[in-house]
Order: sequence, then C-alpha cells, then structure tokens
Amino acid sequence: LLFKQPESSHFGDCPICFVPLSIDINKSALSSCCGVFICDGCSYANQMKDARSKRDPVCPFCRQPYASSNAEAERNVMKLFKAGNQTAIRQKGVEAMIVHNYGRSMELLTKAANMGDAVAHCELANMYGFGGGVEKDTKKAVYHWEEAAIRGHPEARFNLGATDARNSKFDRAVKHWIIAASQGYDLALEKLKEWYHMGTVRKEDLTTALRAHQAAIDSTKSPQREEAATADRSC
Repeated sequence: LLFKQPESSHFGDCPICFVPLSIDINKSALSSCCGVFICDGCSYANQMKDARSKRDPVCPFCRQPYASSNAEAERNVMKLFKAGNQTAIRQKGVEAMIVHNYGRSMELLTKAANMGDAVAHCELANMYGFGGGVEKDTKKAVYHWEEAAIRGHPEARFNLGATDARNSKFDRAVKHWIIAASQGYDLALEKLKEWYHMGTVRKEDLTTALRAHQAAIDSTKSPQREEAATADRSC
C-alpha cells in the first residue's frame, strides 16, 4: 500500500470543474463559508459571472455570500471548527503552531489526522522529524509521513525518501521520489536528476518520472485556469 501510486494528490479535484487541483497552494483557495478548496479558474469564472450580473459575490460551491472582511471569514471558520469540520480543525492546528502554541497545535492536528487529514499527518511528521516544538521522534515522524503519503501528500512522500536515503535505503528512496515526482512534486524530480548523474537512478526510471511529472502538471490545466492566470499576471 505504501508504494502504490495514489490516484490523486491529497487535494483531490476541484469540486466545481472536477479537474485535479494543483499541488501549488497558490493556485486554489479555501472558502471560509464551506471549507472546500476551489481552483483559481472556477473562482475567477464565478467572479466574472457575478460582476456581469452586478450582484454581490457568492461562493461558487455553496452559493453563500463571500466574507466581506477577515473578521467575518474568521467567524465562518470558527463555525466550521465547532461543527467538527476536518479542514477547519487542521487550519486551527497550523495557526496554533505558527504562534508557537505547540500543545494546542498537537491536539488539533492529531484530531484532524485521526479524521484522515493528510496535511495534518504531514504537519505532525514535520514537527516530530525536525523537532518543531516537540522532542524529535523519527519513528513517529515516519509513521505520520507514511499516513500522509498513502493519502497522496507528495511532500510527505519526498521526506520519506530523504529519510530512507539517510539510512542508506537507496532503492526505497528512489521509489518514493518517483511517486512524488509523478504527482508533480518538483523537489523529487530534481533529486532524481541529481542521483541519475551520480549513477544511482537508472535512465529509464528518470525518463518515466519526467513524463509522469509533466503529465501530472498538464492534468491540472484548463482554459479557465489559464484565463485566471493571465488575468492575475495583468494586474
């Protein structure tokens, strides 16, 4: 199960257009009203539709009005949090970690991870693996990276490869990086190129990873997303 290629990244598909979401977090946004990630293309198309109809902007997924201020957005997230929304719980855990409230962060991230949240697993792994606010524990780090990787998290997969590489488990490291690269994760592809020049990665494996990496990137493209990117560049 660990080395099975995930069907998608941990982000999955945009719930509006059903095109896979990019693993680049700058290309989608979390709606505070409903707690789902929506791609830039659908957000942009919805904004243009609302502008043409001269109505107040609404979320393209749940059709509720967008938050008009950061304070309102925070209230929306807290409603989701109190309702047990997995994404909101994880978000609050990350926010607690940023302000060094590690006890609260561990509590919330663990709760989200137990609900199956891949990002929460990866954040916990990073805390244990790099000693972020907790005592380093490689065994716990690997457990949470594995749980995240199985759920399609490419950064977690990359970190598993790095851990195996440090332990001289080179074949396992390469397998992890091939899977991560096949999800469009650039750092994994760069590491495979580096190891190819060292003679550790076979040419056919690198070629397969290069093609799969490009295919993963291409799978997240759409005319709407290209239009949104063009509009963003023109601003």
